[in-house]
Amino acid sequence: MINVEKYVQKNSKEELLKNLMENFSEILYVDQTFLNNTFRGELFYLPLRFNYQKDDNWLNNWAILEAPESSQLFIKERANIKIRHFIEFGSHSMPWQHIEVRDQFEEYFWNIWNVLKEYRVKKHRPIKSLKMFLDPKKNEQIINLLERICTNFKQINFLDTDIAEGVLLGKYRIYFKSGYDENGGQQNGVIIFDYLAKRDFQLERFKTNFTTTDARGDLEKGWFGDTLLEIFEYIEQNQ
Repeated sequence: MINVEKYVQKNSKEELLKNLMENFSEILYVDQTFLNNTFRGELFYLPLRFNYQKDDNWLNNWAILEAPESSQLFIKERANIKIRHFIEFGSHSMPWQHIEVRDQFEEYFWNIWNVLKEYRVKKHRPIKSLKMFLDPKKNEQIINLLERICTNFKQINFLDTDIAEGVLLGKYRIYFKSGYDENGGQQNGVIIFDYLAKRDFQLERFKTNFTTTDARGDLEKGWFGDTLLEIFEYIEQNQ
């Protein structure tokens, strides 16, 4: 929580922008790193129970054995967890990266996951064909490019506008969706959310020509057709 009135009084817009630009190369997590730097020395740290990030496998089979003194804090907080935060802290540490269920929090995660899957099946229409709206030959070119430069490229239908998703070059998440061109005609296009991809490949040079919607109904902009092919060919050549 932030004392907004105190924050505004202490930090002018000009000072914040100046600090941001002067330390931009050192900012790792953008807003989080900047906030940490801004509030350094004025923070109150909540107990681990409000952001507990380790599983019982780590606690019982590593921490207690290898770091018995430090592990006592985790043992204490483990008994009163308020927020279990899943993060990738080691090999196969996320719930979906290993077969066994390691604690009741992972069990709860999978129970919620199954409820959401059932809801999705009931709510949304069947998966669309990847070959829709665009010229079949051009659409096939785009799909081939996506499959070549994306890992885990697969069909999805979480939203009515979803067609497929993948991880571009193993780093940047992208979505292949149905939507509209600048004239309101139906098209397939790609949305690239990751600001790092936009920065690394200077995607602002390519004018967006595709619009779709997200889960809240807000507009998302991306590319389709020749522009999209040009972007992927450029990325493939400059990776």
